Amino acid sequence: MIDMLTSRLTEKDTQPGADRVAPDGAGSGDRALSVLEVYVASSKGTPAASRVAEAALYERELITALASVNEVGIQIFRNATSDFGADAIVEVDGRRLLLVIKIAGSRVNTRGLFTQSVVRLRRALENDDPIIVVSPSPAGLSEEAEQTYRARAVQWRDSADTPALVVALRESATMWH
Repeated sequence: MIDMLTSRLTEKDTQPGADRVAPDGAGSGDRALSVLEVYVASSKGTPAASRVAEAALYERELITALASVNEVGIQIFRNATSDFGADAIVEVDGRRLLLVIKIAGSRVNTRGLFTQSVVRLRRALENDDPIIVVSPSPAGLSEEAEQTYRARAVQWRDSADTPALVVALRESATMWH
């Protein structure tokens, strides 16, 4: 049941023709979303907890927070039609950045997971657009990985971290373009 609700939530986010993300989080009142939010909150820390459901809600919250940023020159698009691995595309002053959203369990080598994701995405690309890995985890990429793959990791736990994420996006757009 939870897997079905999670897939329904992610399918709704990736409908073709609706790439631009609405700043008001359109669709956030959807019944599947409400049920999933209640389930994740009530099952947290129990054997019934679903990392997939938590990740889907985290991704939706992050995308909605970025879409609500009221700054000139920043737009976020869902990457619904591509299979190359980015979760969204952010344009900052006309410069394209690829957004990868990662959630890792506490026992996972987060830096290694981030680097592996960046390497895989960079190999799949035919361009050198900067890659931003966003995660609730504080671990980042090594300085060597940042320079080699034109990537950086940014921590985002909730909407209070959005201003810092916007600063990181602006810095990345100017540093690598």
